Amino acid sequence: MAKVAIIADVHIGNHKVLAGEALYRGMNTRCVAVLECLQAAVTAAIQRGSTELLVLGDLFDTDKPTPPMVALTMSVLQRFVDAGGRVHLLLGNHEASSVEPQHNALAPFRQLPGIVSYDSFANVVEGVGVLLPFFRKLSPYGQVSGWGTEPLFGHFGVWTESEPQPDWVKDSYSAACAEALFRSNLAPGQKLFVGDWHQYRKFEGPDGREIYQVGALVPTGFDNPGMEGYGSVLFFDTDTGKVVREEIPGPRFVTVRSVEELSQYIPEPEGIELYVRWLTSLDQVKAAEVYLASIPKLGGYEVVVDKRVSEAAAKSAATTAASQETLFDAAVEYMARVELPAGVRRERVFEIVRTALKL
Repeated sequence: MAKVAIIADVHIGNHKVLAGEALYRGMNTRCVAVLECLQAAVTAAIQRGSTELLVLGDLFDTDKPTPPMVALTMSVLQRFVDAGGRVHLLLGNHEASSVEPQHNALAPFRQLPGIVSYDSFANVVEGVGVLLPFFRKLSPYGQVSGWGTEPLFGHFGVWTESEPQPDWVKDSYSAACAEALFRSNLAPGQKLFVGDWHQYRKFEGPDGREIYQVGALVPTGFDNPGMEGYGSVLFFDTDTGKVVREEIPGPRFVTVRSVEELSQYIPEPEGIELYVRWLTSLDQVKAAEVYLASIPKLGGYEVVVDKRVSEAAAKSAATTAASQETLFDAAVEYMARVELPAGVRRERVFEIVRTALKL
C-alpha cells in the first residue's frame, strides 16, 4: 500500500495582478513565488516519507505555459522522483486545450520516468486508487460510481445542500453535491479527494464516507481572499485510512478598508507573503498609498476607489443639489459634497463649473 501526498490547483503562471518584476527566464515575481510553494510541498512530502505525490489538476494556470516554466516545474517534481517516489499529474480544466489526448499542458511530462500525467477517464493505480482527471463528457456522479471502496481522486468542485447554488453549478459537469454523492455514489468507508475549487474543506457522510476538497496550494489573487483554507498538502495513508493536513505558507490576498482591518494581518505569520487591496474614497487614495508603502515585506498592494463610497457621496450630493431653488445654489451644494481626488482644489473646480454653466 502507499503513503500518498496530495496537492491541487498550484496554478503556475505569470499572474498579472501585482505581477512584480521578471525575475527568472521571463517568469515574474508571482510565478516564482508559486514555484517556491511547490518546492516546499515536495520537501514536506519527502520529509514525511510519502511514496506517491498526486496533483489533482491545474498544476499550470494555462494550457500554454512557457518552456522555462515547464522545465523548472519538471526539476522541482524530479526531486520527489529522485527520493524514490512517483508523481501523478491529473489534468485540470485550466490546462486542457481541447478534449483530444495530450492536447494539454501536461503532455511534455509523459516523457519523464517516474512522472505520469493522466488526461483520459478513470486510471486505476494499484495501491493508490482511481484517478479521475478533468473530464467534460461525464458528470462527477457518473465518474465516482462503481469503484467499490477504492480511494478516488478527481478534479471538480463540491457543494452542499445548505449552500444555495445557481442552476449552472447544479447542472454542470464541474461540480457535485456532497449529500448526493454520499447517498448514491460513494460506498461506506470510501474517500474522495478533489481539486478545482480553491478553499480547503472536509465533508463527512454516513458510515465513514469522506470527501476532501483539497483547495489551492497557492491562491490565485483577490478572487481567493483571506488567510485560511489555502496551502494544503494532505497526507493519506492507504493502510490506516488516516488523513493529515499540513499548510504550506506563501502568497495570501486580503481586501481591507481601514488601518484597523489591515492590522489583523500585520505582522504576517512566518512565510506568508501578503498582498493587499485597499478600498477607499477618492480623496484618501494618496494617504492609503503612503501608508501601505511604509509597511515592510508586503508582497504587493493596490489602492482602489471604493465604488460604493463614491456612489453614495455622489447620490447624496445630487439629492442635496436637487432640493435647491436656483442652479447656483445647487452647484454650491453639489461641489461641497462630491468626492474629489487628493490635491484637487475644490474652489478651482467650482470656478470651472460656474464658467461652464454661465453662473
